[in-house]
Amino acid sequence: MKLKLALILSLFLIGSPGRAQDWIRLSFPQASIIGAPAGKTEAEFIQADYTLKYEKNSVTDVSESTESMQEYQDDFRKFITSYFKGSKVTLQSVTGNKLQVKTLSQETIDKLENGVKYVYEGVTAQTLTLSLCAPKEDRNGLISIMSDIVKALHSDNLLQVPAILIDTLSRSTIDSVFYRMEIYEPGVYNKVRVIRIKQNGNICNCNWETNCFSYFVNYGTGGFPRADTLIAGSETKHATILAKPVFCGKDNKGLVYQLQVVRDDKGLHLWLLTSQGNKNNAMSRKLEVPFKDVMVKGKPVREWNLGKTFLYRYMSNDVIKNIFLEVVAKQITNDKLVILNWKEGKPGYSDIKLSTLKYPEFKAVFVK
Repeated sequence: MKLKLALILSLFLIGSPGRAQDWIRLSFPQASIIGAPAGKTEAEFIQADYTLKYEKNSVTDVSESTESMQEYQDDFRKFITSYFKGSKVTLQSVTGNKLQVKTLSQETIDKLENGVKYVYEGVTAQTLTLSLCAPKEDRNGLISIMSDIVKALHSDNLLQVPAILIDTLSRSTIDSVFYRMEIYEPGVYNKVRVIRIKQNGNICNCNWETNCFSYFVNYGTGGFPRADTLIAGSETKHATILAKPVFCGKDNKGLVYQLQVVRDDKGLHLWLLTSQGNKNNAMSRKLEVPFKDVMVKGKPVREWNLGKTFLYRYMSNDVIKNIFLEVVAKQITNDKLVILNWKEGKPGYSDIKLSTLKYPEFKAVFVK
């Protein structure tokens, strides 16, 4: 019997209950559920209630997951196996690549209903590879399986459609052909977190588009310049001043970030430093901003670009604050780079932020 994916999200809590924000491991993995409004909750399942307000085209933020890849592969196999029952096509193996956490973005949360429970985030793979075996004469069976899998990975209520590629493998037998199916962004989740939104939008006068962010500036700069220069080896201008996420109008002095440029025999490097998780608020390197070397007028120029990247989640009582980093920078001399903070938007639109520390917040509680 084929899986019915529309409304029932079966949940089975594995292990001890733990804290309210612990992952809920689904008894059966579910596709396209991030952003689903969770209605009546019973012992082993949550019924999604699409009569409640929800965002069909939910925007998600993506971060790396530290959960078990083997566990995810085993769970996905369980999710997909029923589609092969009664078919001559067999599933040989499931291989995942790069586990991710997909989380409802602040933009989406601001459109949701206060007081309602939503599936807030979940663990999924970036790509999945399925190895299939089919009889040479049963091409229709393979097409049928592919059609069923495509339907399983897509919900009419939440528009999350993966890309699928299938080709033959070099290995075959007298009567069988082996295939490889690549599924990009499968959107199948084996673990989720659910929240009840208490207040979204502009709480504590902290809005992610107007004043809930910081630019990166150095000690010799005032205000919010369009661009700011860092100089490797300079005593004061090798790093930006400390950026402090604001929590309901107050700095959290124990949590700060800054960008620092250094030079080695391979050229300039741009690092994010932070006190996050360090004893006595000591600063340490968290990540290097990725770069590429391009040719400009016949000369190599290094450029840095880091899209919206999750850094940290801060929770205090019923306030959830996610901290993100974005960076765009360009080398201007052997020892200097310029951080591009913003550029002007089209007439009538706000400026476009390029390099920022963003820290939106909303009020919600994690629920089981």
